Amino acid sequence: MRRTSTDAFVLKTCAFIALALTAVGGACTTPPPVRMNPVIPTPPERDRETAAMYPTLTELYQGAQGIYRGCGPNGNVCHNARQYPNLNSLGAITLSINQPCNQLQDDPSRMDDWCERQGDTVRIGNQRIELGYIQRLSDATETMGSRWLIAIQGELPMLGENTGISIIRVREGRSDDYLIGFDREHLSTDPMRPGALIAQVDLDEEYKERILARAGIPAESNAIQFGDPNRNGVYGRALGNALIVPGHPERSYLIRRLIDPTAGPLMPLANCCFWSKPSLRAMWCWIAGLRPDGSNAMAPIDYAMCPDGPVESVQYPTPGPMCESAGLCPVRATNAIPDEATWANVYNNVLVTRCGGSGCHRGGDTAGNLDLGSEDAAYNQIVRAMPARITAGNAATSPFYQRLTQPCAMAASCRRMPLGQPSLPANELSVVARWIEGGARRDGMLTPDVMIPDAMIAPEAGPDVVTDTGVPTDARETDTGVIIDTGVIVDTGVAMDSGVGMDASAADAAGSMDAAGE
Repeated sequence: MRRTSTDAFVLKTCAFIALALTAVGGACTTPPPVRMNPVIPTPPERDRETAAMYPTLTELYQGAQGIYRGCGPNGNVCHNARQYPNLNSLGAITLSINQPCNQLQDDPSRMDDWCERQGDTVRIGNQRIELGYIQRLSDATETMGSRWLIAIQGELPMLGENTGISIIRVREGRSDDYLIGFDREHLSTDPMRPGALIAQVDLDEEYKERILARAGIPAESNAIQFGDPNRNGVYGRALGNALIVPGHPERSYLIRRLIDPTAGPLMPLANCCFWSKPSLRAMWCWIAGLRPDGSNAMAPIDYAMCPDGPVESVQYPTPGPMCESAGLCPVRATNAIPDEATWANVYNNVLVTRCGGSGCHRGGDTAGNLDLGSEDAAYNQIVRAMPARITAGNAATSPFYQRLTQPCAMAASCRRMPLGQPSLPANELSVVARWIEGGARRDGMLTPDVMIPDAMIAPEAGPDVVTDTGVPTDARETDTGVIIDTGVIVDTGVAMDSGVGMDASAADAAGSMDAAGE
């Protein structure tokens, strides 16, 4: 009997969307929610068509619009044995069940909340508290050594005169592994940081300096592990998400990278002509029907009991001989946004969705010195920047708006944004233009009825400087935020690379042929 509790599932999925969008905030703030389409119940006849195409994972993997051709090593790009997750075989996919995402991320600050793992334990006296993160406060070259902030979950307990701390790794069935420790005379507190200690490392303690410098790198299993590596206050392990969560496609990072533009560039990044909405539905239903241990991964997909979903507003190009040459990759979101020409609308529904989710303009490394990680920071850097990015009242002469509509000639790397992706839709460009024309106000438009001539709105088009795969060639400004290949092999027997969850490296996604045979 087909599941029909649509209302309950809508509530559940809405909670998932709120959680997904909470997970991608910057270091200190969380982007506001992005408007997404509601769950649309899937007609039984549509599922019958999908079931005919993809009765099992095998057909979904091998299909003309399937995992191998859309996301796997087709054309020597994307998720072959050099990319994480590895999708170059059916066995590699099943090995991803219940596994954490971002396993080979080298930059803790870029870790998505969904992919955070259990942090190591800080033992303070007789109390044990999860470690949030460790941050250098001063350089080791200083005459007194270096100082490190050790942030924990919750508030810091009272320290006695002889209270020291140690960081340990707790493993089931084994004795606790001691990693590093500090005595009381090397510890201090900061009233401005109630959940943190300041640890002093003397100049002659080079071993401690090395341990702390390598702390938090998820790709290094022996390094100290953080519970909140991106430092936003969310301890993601408690969210219960993973790369593939059996029975819960709404908590599976694999699905999220296919539908949520705030998590990074939508996948498939390069082979979107070989992926489709029926493929997406089949993957959703396959995960929904998995047993907790994944033991039925190769059994028929149970479409009859599959919940409605996923929530998505994704535009795929029409498959066919001319698809790849049409320049319509990568996949793009088609979220409908409000028409109000206000800063809140510009930031929440244009900048966050199109420019901030990839990491290119969010966090420590911000292309073009433009940080969109928070609404306040974005407004200051766009409107109050020197030299000016905005000419209030005149969108046509505003460099910020020009970068959204056309390449600029001041430098070879000065290209239309978002870099390597299709131009913003006309309705979104109109919102930006009318906001600027109205005075680029923080609290809304100066005059609510400003009209922008149609000639100012660039037509929707593919990217101006981009390969057929839809990946930018300029290494200095990319929207992928992808980490360089580490070449790490984990003990599952599956070679995994440093892509961010579903991300392929920029070089591989651009169709680099040197990946062949790796």
